[in-house]
Amino acid sequence: MTAPLLDFQKVTFQWPGTPAPLLREWSWQLMPGETWLLPGPSGCGKTTFLRLAAGLLAPQQGRLRRPRGLSTAFVFQEPRLFPWLTLQENLRLAAPAASPRQREELLQKTGLAHKAHCKPQELSGGEAQRGNLVRALLANPQLLLLDEPFSALDTHNAEVCATLLEEWHRNAHTHAILLTTHREEYATLCGATPLPWKTP
Repeated sequence: MTAPLLDFQKVTFQWPGTPAPLLREWSWQLMPGETWLLPGPSGCGKTTFLRLAAGLLAPQQGRLRRPRGLSTAFVFQEPRLFPWLTLQENLRLAAPAASPRQREELLQKTGLAHKAHCKPQELSGGEAQRGNLVRALLANPQLLLLDEPFSALDTHNAEVCATLLEEWHRNAHTHAILLTTHREEYATLCGATPLPWKTP
C-alpha cells in the first residue's frame, strides 16, 4: 500500500494572540500523484499551512507525519535565491544531480538563459520568481509547495511557467503538489482540487 507524503492526524495550530486556531483537530492525507489548491483570501493562513507541510512549523497538538527523507521544495512568494551566488550557481547548489543540459533547457524555456551569470540583485522580481521555480523543478522533489508562484509574472511568463509545471507533473506522477494562487486561470493547474481545510 502506498504511504502518504503528508499525514495530518488531529492537528491543531494557532498563532499566539489570534482569536481562533488555523487548524483545529484537523486530519488529512496527501498521497503521491495528487495536487491540491489551498483556497482562501489573503491573510487566511495559506502560507502558514505550507510551512507546516514543509516541516518549518510544528503543530501544538496532534501529529503531522512525513516520510523519513521526504524531499521537499518550497517556492516562496518572495525571492529566496542566495544573493552572493549567480543564478546558475544557485541552481547547481540546489540541484547538484541535474545536468548542465537540464539547467540550460529550463533557463531557455523561462527566458532566463541570458541571466544565468547574474546575481539575484541584478534580476527583476519576475525573473527571480522564475528562477525560484526553475530551482525547485531541477531539484525534482517528492513534495512541491508553491506559494503564489505567478504573483510577479506577466501573462506570458505565467503561461510559460504553468506549462513547465504541467510537464513536470506528468513526468513525476508519484510526486505531489500543494499550490496557492490568486490567479483563477491557474487554480486547476495540474488537476488541482480545492482543499477543504478549516479556517477561522
